[in-house]
Amino acid sequence: MSQHASYVVTMIHGTFARNALWTSDGSKLCKALREKLCGEIVIRRFPWSGANRNSDRIEAGKKLADTLNENLDSYPDAAHFVIAHSHGGNLALYALHDSRLQERLSGIICMNTPFISATRRDAEQLFFGLGVLFIIAYGVWVASGFALIAGGWGEYGAVGTIAFVLAMLLLFAVVGLIYRWLLRLGRRLQSWLKQKREDMIANVALPNILSPKVVCLWTAGDEVFTTFNLLEGFASIPYVFMNIYSIGLILLVSFALSFFTGFGDVGDRTGLYLQDREAFFIFHRYLYSPVWLALEILAAVSVVAVVGNFLLRTVPMGLPWRTFIGSFFVRLPFTQVPMTARQLEFHDLALGLSFLNHSQAYAQPESLKLITESLRGMSRSTSKRISTGGAGP
Repeated sequence: MSQHASYVVTMIHGTFARNALWTSDGSKLCKALREKLCGEIVIRRFPWSGANRNSDRIEAGKKLADTLNENLDSYPDAAHFVIAHSHGGNLALYALHDSRLQERLSGIICMNTPFISATRRDAEQLFFGLGVLFIIAYGVWVASGFALIAGGWGEYGAVGTIAFVLAMLLLFAVVGLIYRWLLRLGRRLQSWLKQKREDMIANVALPNILSPKVVCLWTAGDEVFTTFNLLEGFASIPYVFMNIYSIGLILLVSFALSFFTGFGDVGDRTGLYLQDREAFFIFHRYLYSPVWLALEILAAVSVVAVVGNFLLRTVPMGLPWRTFIGSFFVRLPFTQVPMTARQLEFHDLALGLSFLNHSQAYAQPESLKLITESLRGMSRSTSKRISTGGAGP
């Protein structure tokens, strides 16, 4: 049965705040809405678990979509708004996977929401760099092997030398097949990781929002935003070394270290027996070893990146275990505005609130005035859009 109201406002609390006072009927925000908005206003509180798990936010977003659709059916002539705090804003935007809500909601206001932004890391560069290093390592290894053969030619007699050469050629062929297999395995691994990356983005990314307008209010000193950006910054440090430019720099430094710390007469360090194989040791020390040093550095960096990704991003963000591998090749910074929303309005409020106290922004005169003015403005825009039969810009 249809009912009449001018405004229907749904309040959504943030993480660990199921009993948030600002959503209560007697809060300063609710009083300001009733005093400043003309006509009858219905205020409803949407409860959810408040747990720091993205799966909870997604599930709550689906339930919120059902609740908002029920409100739209019950109050077809009203302007419908959502006011959310912290991760409640992500929850509200997850609900907009429902295209009907995008068309009929009048607006969303988010206070200090750390919007989830999922963008792709370039896995191709890393695997290309690793492939190049493996090819260089194999080529240098083959060259040093021929240098070893040349250095010992004739030492074992004709038959012994031929047998030694054939054995070395067989070894080169076997290792070449292993290298080829590793490169093919790398391509398959790259394809698998790319699919995991796409699954990860599909799981956590916010929907593309053509409408309604999303108004973002921000106050300095937000502890959630500060903490998560700090963790993301630490987690991103290993990735500085995991691109084609950094791999080239690591290889160059490895060559330089080997050259400047080991330059000199090889025979003096290896003994008379090895002097005839000086070319082999030059190849091995100045070319082959630096390439493997670069590979070892990248392997160590990758381990650090995996552990850091798990401890600093997957766990604190409440991401499900199945997204762990995919998140290795996804940037997950939090932003002050949703990157997928077409209609945005951002306000940086200088309220002077202390750390761990940003939720008090809903009780400040400046924010109360801005919220009520935004609701009135978006309500007029919705009425104009409906009267002209348009769906907004």
